[in-house]
Amino acid sequence: MIIRREIVCTRQFLNIPIKTGERVKTVKLIAGDRTVREGSMEVAEGEEDFWTFIDIGFLHGQRVIIEVDMLANGSRVLERFQVSDEIKGTWPVYGEPGRPAFHFTPRRGWINDPNGLVYYGGEYHLFFQHNPYGWNWAAMHWGHAVSRDLIHWQEVEEALFPDELGTMCSGTAVVDHGNTSGLGEEGRDPLVVFYTAMKVDEAFVQGMAYSLDGKTFKKYPGNPVVSQIRWSNRDPKVFWHAASSRWVMALYVPGEPDPHSGDDTDRPFFRYEIHFLSSDNLRTWSKAGVFPGGFGNDFCGIDRFLYECPDMYLLPVDNEPTLKRWVLTAANGGYTLGEFDGKMFFANPDVHFPGRSEVFSAGQVFNNEPSGRWIQLGFLRAPTPGMPFNQCLSVPLELSLRSARGGVRLCASPVEELKALRSETITFSAGPLAPGANPLETVFSEAFDLELEISPRDARWLAINLNGISLVYDVACAELVCRSTRLALHADSNGRVSLRLLVDRSTVEVFGESGLVYYPIATPLSQSRRKISLSAIGGEAEIHHLSFHKMTSIWKPS
Repeated sequence: MIIRREIVCTRQFLNIPIKTGERVKTVKLIAGDRTVREGSMEVAEGEEDFWTFIDIGFLHGQRVIIEVDMLANGSRVLERFQVSDEIKGTWPVYGEPGRPAFHFTPRRGWINDPNGLVYYGGEYHLFFQHNPYGWNWAAMHWGHAVSRDLIHWQEVEEALFPDELGTMCSGTAVVDHGNTSGLGEEGRDPLVVFYTAMKVDEAFVQGMAYSLDGKTFKKYPGNPVVSQIRWSNRDPKVFWHAASSRWVMALYVPGEPDPHSGDDTDRPFFRYEIHFLSSDNLRTWSKAGVFPGGFGNDFCGIDRFLYECPDMYLLPVDNEPTLKRWVLTAANGGYTLGEFDGKMFFANPDVHFPGRSEVFSAGQVFNNEPSGRWIQLGFLRAPTPGMPFNQCLSVPLELSLRSARGGVRLCASPVEELKALRSETITFSAGPLAPGANPLETVFSEAFDLELEISPRDARWLAINLNGISLVYDVACAELVCRSTRLALHADSNGRVSLRLLVDRSTVEVFGESGLVYYPIATPLSQSRRKISLSAIGGEAEIHHLSFHKMTSIWKPS
């Protein structure tokens, strides 16, 4: 049955108890004759796992009705909803024991793809796929956070809420310099975001919203700006193509299945495509070209072709401004290089996978980045059980193209700003590393940045333990082994192997060979895996550089 309760919005938050696994209920806030907020929530009938909230500050002083369905007759669950100026919880917000120290996580709820990364109004804007009301994926919103330094983030009100077209799925943001859309005002270029509105088993269409202050967003009354091309077309990437003086949208479009093809699972294969659309005003779009992303089915794995969340940008090769290549990336970390004329992408048929692992997904770069860098964030599948939030984003990565073995390759390195989080540094003396010795025996932190440069010499393996995560460098094979994965990692011309390891409470991010190797790992939350070690096996190695940096948190608990 449906139960209602009237409240007066005299405080900032409406706190709601959540129990993961509870029957999903629809919670509505109704002001007058209008539903102003609506969400699907696992509202706790008994003991809660955690508390989530609805920000009701915009309703200050108003009387509203809370309506919850799917409740048993006589349920008193609405009596537990609390109006407060604080977010209720067992721990201070951002002070939870499982909160990553320097990876972005939301105050509450599930996070996945970063969306609409853009610099606007003197701030970096991070939008993200967000279920603010539960620990698992559900009806997507666009969460929103801002930063002045790429490191410390302030969460603000959700930017986009589900509507009659569906839930708010992945997309991008641009600053409309020159107001080509006509959505700006005198002296105020609009911030324009594009997203997929999804209704499961119905339509996937592309919508647009805009803002003149970077805080409040209005959805374009002419939505959708791109109607469904094929079922599940999604994830619009919009950018300005200077050579043709037009806006371009790259859109992931699954092809039609071929019933006569497949494998021994009898599942048909699909042609996965990237469609390019163009516009001179961001409001009306026409088809310009198609790039075949790959061919396969879900059973054969998505790591064989470009799949979902396309991103596209132009990078110099080896920092040479006259030599540039277009990079087309996908959610699974795959990328290909080529030339783009505003309509067609002419690429080498090879798709490269730099070993970003199944943990990394949906990487996207910041548009309008003021320093001219290409800064990427990605979704890291790193669960945080027992916490009121789930999953996190990667550290900000600076991308570059570099000539390497096999050709030009995409490299990723931590942004320089991360060094500002180093709170204490221990630098170890250079010299021999004998078998059985561990120079890191006396150090510990749940969040740290470890830099090492070492010559294997006579050692057959170099073993590293990072709070329970084991990495082994196989000298003979020039490979770094983690669990069942082997990553090519070559010594430099002096025979030295270099690694940078960023360790947080739920993740380890491995960087090697100046960014040619980037490999994130999800780690289980545990207070018992307190061990950090570096050792040589089978012979002596030589340490040239070894620094251990404790990392401070980007959060101020409240």
